[in-house]
Amino acid sequence: MTELRGNWSDVRGQEINDLDSFGGAVPIPDSVYYPSTFTGERNFTFSTTSATYQKGGFANNVQKQHNLTDSLSVVFGSHQMKFGVDWRRSTINYRPLAINGQAVFQGATGAITGLISQGSITATAGPKDVSTDNWSLYAQDTWKASSKLTLTYGVRWEMNAYPSEKLGRYPTALIGLSDLATATFAPAGTPLWSASHKNFAPRMGAAYQLSNRRGRETILRGGFGLFYDLPYGSTLGAFSNSWPSAGRNRLPAGTPFPYSTASATPPVLSLTPPATSLIVTDSDFRLPLTYQWNVTLERSLGTMQTISAAYIGAAGRRLIRQEQVINPNPLIVTLNIARNAAESDYNALQLQFTRRLSRGLQVLASYSWSHSLDTASNDATSFAPGSVISPALDHSSSDFDIRHSARAAFTYTPTVKSASGIFSALVNHWALDSILTARSATPVNITTTTDVLGLGINAVSRPDLVAGAPLYISDSTVGGGQRFNRAAFFIPAANSKRQGTLGRNAMRGFSVGQIDLAIRREFRMTERATLQFRGELFNILNHPNFADPDGSLGTNGVPNATFGIATTMLGQSLGLGGVSGGLNPLYQVGGPRSVQLSLKVIF
Repeated sequence: MTELRGNWSDVRGQEINDLDSFGGAVPIPDSVYYPSTFTGERNFTFSTTSATYQKGGFANNVQKQHNLTDSLSVVFGSHQMKFGVDWRRSTINYRPLAINGQAVFQGATGAITGLISQGSITATAGPKDVSTDNWSLYAQDTWKASSKLTLTYGVRWEMNAYPSEKLGRYPTALIGLSDLATATFAPAGTPLWSASHKNFAPRMGAAYQLSNRRGRETILRGGFGLFYDLPYGSTLGAFSNSWPSAGRNRLPAGTPFPYSTASATPPVLSLTPPATSLIVTDSDFRLPLTYQWNVTLERSLGTMQTISAAYIGAAGRRLIRQEQVINPNPLIVTLNIARNAAESDYNALQLQFTRRLSRGLQVLASYSWSHSLDTASNDATSFAPGSVISPALDHSSSDFDIRHSARAAFTYTPTVKSASGIFSALVNHWALDSILTARSATPVNITTTTDVLGLGINAVSRPDLVAGAPLYISDSTVGGGQRFNRAAFFIPAANSKRQGTLGRNAMRGFSVGQIDLAIRREFRMTERATLQFRGELFNILNHPNFADPDGSLGTNGVPNATFGIATTMLGQSLGLGGVSGGLNPLYQVGGPRSVQLSLKVIF
């Protein structure tokens, strides 16, 4: 049997800002914002100390994906073999603003004078169309070795090609990254890394039936696999920010606004050093990879219920870690290097109870104890160079580490079979659904923004831990009734070129607990149509769940007034919905009690 599948998708990210006449407002004419020198995609920011107005486009990017898979399945005796190919092309159309203008005034009085306190005109390099191709070939065999033992094994080969650009406008690569003081530009068109053709990923699994006694069936499962990750998340920025990506003319205080043609003339993009910003990869950059393994014991408890216990482990190696260097040599101002310098480890015990729908009751409950450790929890954060601060000093609990997590969901549909007439209509056809959530606190990293590391910039670093000082203080006036103790942390002297003694993610925020409940009733309208009434109560006990406390001690010795305090509820910290991302806080875990009523026709 053969199976062929195809997919095409198109996602656009666009933002346009405009001023309207709502409430009797009088929009400012475009001629005030845009001098004759402004052409193409453009944006202007007009701001005072109390308000900011934007006019024009801000983003207009398109991402397209084409995917084609083909598989062939063959049954040969006790073997079920499968072979396949998977091809995916992703194309990103970067459409940066051609020109971006800015005018800043000291309050409304400054705006009335028409003299700016600061301003700039920025020109950006033209659009780019970047494509990536990913190829995969795989072969797999499922062998029924005996009535109790089933083995599955196979291998996958992956080739992730170096990105291409439609007009050949590739980012600038560097030669000699081993010594940044002497690193120089590579010849035009030199790739940032070389695609490997040796990415083989073996997978294997086994299932053995320990007992087949009815109602006490017991199965032992296990598996191991090697998985490669894509490198594009932290490296495609080299294409959108390739040198020269932008040029800026800074306008002095006192420049009249609206800008004259001379003031608003965009800068000419030039390849004359220094390069303002470069994103490169290490010379021996390779695909990140993860080893995963698991063992699960599952047992039936009767004919409708099962319980399972599983151990799950993963080890991430050659993961991407971004390093940032300021003024490494006279040719470069800011240099970001993606290196295979991070690693991670995850271990978890997972328990699960499942009850299939029986006698009106369905249940799914799970608990996990886990620990995730790494040296970098994402590939977007910039760290100090490994030559200054060893990545090993950042090895600690992951940003998203949750040690204990419990969740349960059930549905109950009571049925009184002896009821009839009006009594049956009152007590039957109701249903109760509930979700219970509880988890332990997530980590908080205590940091200071001061040039402790001697990098020439206010880089984020960690403080020293004061021996004997309590880390937490009870305080009934703040959210959660607890705050971090500022006196427990000491900021090292500037330019000390060392990381503080406090470990990364050493503190913890607040645990989370919430119960959601839904009550529904169905009314039969016709043979094919049903009217459903549903009332949903989120966080029915109105239990307060707070976001993590602020972990920033301050900047340049200026204390942060909200350090160690939870300033928002958990639901708000997870996103505000719309363009801000996430769901509406009312429907996030950790929000206040809320009620939603609905009517639905099912047909």
